[in-house]
Amino acid sequence: MIEKYNNSFLDINHLDIQKIIEIAEDIIDKNQFLNIKILQNTARKILKLPRKDIIEKIEFLINKKLLIEGSKYTKKTVLNNQYRRKLYNIILNNNGIIFSLLKKKIYNNKIGSSGQLIWHIGMLIKFELVKKIKIGNSTFFLPHQIDEDSGRLAFFLKDPINKKIITLLISMENIKRPEIYKIINEKRQSVYYRLNILIENNIIKYYNNSEKKLCINPKIKQIYKKSSKVGKYNYAFKDKIKNQIEGVKNIWNCILC
Repeated sequence: MIEKYNNSFLDINHLDIQKIIEIAEDIIDKNQFLNIKILQNTARKILKLPRKDIIEKIEFLINKKLLIEGSKYTKKTVLNNQYRRKLYNIILNNNGIIFSLLKKKIYNNKIGSSGQLIWHIGMLIKFELVKKIKIGNSTFFLPHQIDEDSGRLAFFLKDPINKKIITLLISMENIKRPEIYKIINEKRQSVYYRLNILIENNIIKYYNNSEKKLCINPKIKQIYKKSSKVGKYNYAFKDKIKNQIEGVKNIWNCILC
């Protein structure tokens, strides 16, 4: 069990941190998995640092999910696999995606193994590159840096009618339920069904406890307005992440942390 120290001053660009990552990769190459005890002893011999310094730096890497004991990968190398890299890029470029659609995109509508797909997604989740949230009966995968409220908003904006409803409510302080389907020109039954789902998921709510008037959740409104385009989740943030991982095979400080 690794001892705990204060490592708040450390960052991924620290020279000793990068050296420990290299040592960890070498251990994985030789042993096929990472043993933290071996890493600790080897790093002390190579770096000639006090035991406490080595432990706090390894703890930093573990807490950041850059290293995981028993894994064959580090956060740097987990994306070297083309299949996992494709998975991550699909999740990133789509601002989150449900499992069934992810499977179609990966296999191009051909038959493929769900088990293999789940295993690779699990690796991305383990290294905190991806997270999953449950919305109704759907499992929604999104980049780990996106918080759950933003993820839920991204999920509902993918439906054209939901998008119309949310966009309308963003522009108005409140509105009566029967007026919504008329304004967005959709079938009442379809709109009412979605309104109930959006209320259940705290995207919209009743205005001042009224049973007839609806409004957008203020927190969701703030998230929405931070988007660079109406109905699209924070493209500037997405581009930043893409730039960060572009050099993942060559330079460690491009890894998301």
